[in-house]
Amino acid sequence: MKRILPLLIILLLCSQIWAQDSRFVIGLNLKALTTNHWGDFNREYVNPIRGIYPGLNFEYVFHKLFSLKSGLDFERKGVSFDLVASDLSGTEQWNIHHSIYYEYISVPILLSYSSQGATYFYVNGGFFGGFLVKQISEFYSERDDSNNVEELEDSSKKYDAGLSFGAGINKPLGKRICVDLGVRNNLGLANIFLPESTDTESLRTNSFGIVLAINLKI
Repeated sequence: MKRILPLLIILLLCSQIWAQDSRFVIGLNLKALTTNHWGDFNREYVNPIRGIYPGLNFEYVFHKLFSLKSGLDFERKGVSFDLVASDLSGTEQWNIHHSIYYEYISVPILLSYSSQGATYFYVNGGFFGGFLVKQISEFYSERDDSNNVEELEDSSKKYDAGLSFGAGINKPLGKRICVDLGVRNNLGLANIFLPESTDTESLRTNSFGIVLAINLKI
């Protein structure tokens, strides 16, 4: 009993601190992203790809100025090429748009610092890890207005990882609901190419965009 009593007191104090100083936030977001590659490859003839993707937010506020943020994000990362094709005689030409992209489920781990007030600004930074869902090669030909989509296999690693940075503004819509508008940059540091799949030594991802979220304090 003498050993249990101090433990109960400590648990009681921790529960009081938890109730007074902490809160959780969950939410849904939409990200308008521009993605590209960097590394050991020729970027002269490639274009970024753009899209709008959904995600989930999780936040734990452990101090009035600091919180930990995470979530689950769906992202497409890749590049596109504009090519000109012709028939064997060379008398007819048409444009081809070729995209190669990777679909990931990404998990960020971010430390966030925010200002004070009902409407506040924040900056955050940390890391992200991405788990590859599939790799896609997509051809669009203007000649016959056809679109060919093919899933590629065994040409890339099953993960991505790197640094994540962001900033934004948070505005309440009530006691528990708030709107979050910010920007985020995920800079991949992992080489996503398998060594035996290509002559390119390294290929890394980069995505930048605007994030709009609706969050609920619980």
